[in-house]
This record gives sequence, C-alpha cells and structure tokens, in this order.
Amino acid sequence: VWRIPEAGMGGGNLSEPTVSLPGHGKRVDALQWHPAASDVLAAASADTISVWDVTSAAAAKFTLSHGGSAVWSLSWSGSGALLATTTKDKQATVWDVRSGERVSAGACHGGTKATRVVWLGDEERLLTTGFGAFREREYALWD
Repeated sequence: VWRIPEAGMGGGNLSEPTVSLPGHGKRVDALQWHPAASDVLAAASADTISVWDVTSAAAAKFTLSHGGSAVWSLSWSGSGALLATTTKDKQATVWDVRSGERVSAGACHGGTKATRVVWLGDEERLLTTGFGAFREREYALWD
C-alpha cells in the first residue's frame, strides 16, 4: 500500500510501499477500502477475501472463503457492516464481516464473463452487472 503525497505523484518517494500486506498466495484481483474505518481494506485473491487493518501491517484480521470460486468483485455496504461479492461460479453473496457468516447468497448472471456488484449508497440494495447465457448485457437490483 502506497500513500500518495499531498503534492501528487511527482512529489515524494513512491518506490517503497508504506506497508506491505503479505499472505495472498496469488494475485489480488479486487480491493476496496472500508467506507467508515479509514485504515481497513478488503482484498480478494482467488477464492479468499482478506480484511486488513493496514495500520498494523499484521496478518489479516480475518478471511472469508468462497470455497474454490474466484472472487470477481466486492463492495462494502454504506455502514461497512456488510460486504457483497460476485464470483466466477455466478453467485452473489452478502457477508456479515463481524461474524464471517453469509447473510445471503444466490445466482447472479448466467454468462461466463466477469460480474460486478455495488451497494446503492446507504440503501440496503445491491446492483449487479454482467452478461446472460446468450451474451446479452444484464443488470439486476437486489433487496
């Protein structure tokens, strides 16, 4: 994790990270900062989501596992209590990050291309985008 200097990309040393977060066995495919806690970061690598406190640079606070299916996107709810994900196995899942439990899960979009998920502000609704089985673009609203 690099901290961008106030002067922008041209000012300061950007060759060394501020903190390194080891522990992902594969590349990190998705990142999202917590909306309320300034130094909490969710990072998805393969089928695992790690939630980090970047100030401590210690091991992940906890991990959530999708059981073998790659995570394509993730999004924090407005309060930061829930984390939504979409995966390669065409599932959308909502996690309670405090307990590590799945709150809800279900089929998302039927196509083979990547899907995306985003919380709609402070509402308890999700928007997903993806492709159908016949490659048509789709979006869906979820309660």
